[in-house]
Amino acid sequence: MNRKIFDRKIFFGGPIITLNDKQPIVEAVGVIGEKINSVGHLEYVKNTMESDYNLVNLNGSTLLPGFID
Repeated sequence: MNRKIFDRKIFFGGPIITLNDKQPIVEAVGVIGEKINSVGHLEYVKNTMESDYNLVNLNGSTLLPGFID
C-alpha cells in the first residue's frame, strides 16, 4: 500500500470545533502530513484533497484541531 495515503486524512463524523468565530464548527477537516489543508463540508474537503486519502470517522467524538507553528 502506498505510504502517501497515510499522510492524507479526512476527519468527519463528529463535531469539529475550530475556535474560528466565522466557522466555529465544521463537518470535516482535511490534513496532509502535520498541516491542516481544509475545513468545511465533507464534500468540499474531499475536493481539496488529492485522490489518495484515509477517511477517519469520529463516530460522534469531538475533535479540537490544534494549530501549532
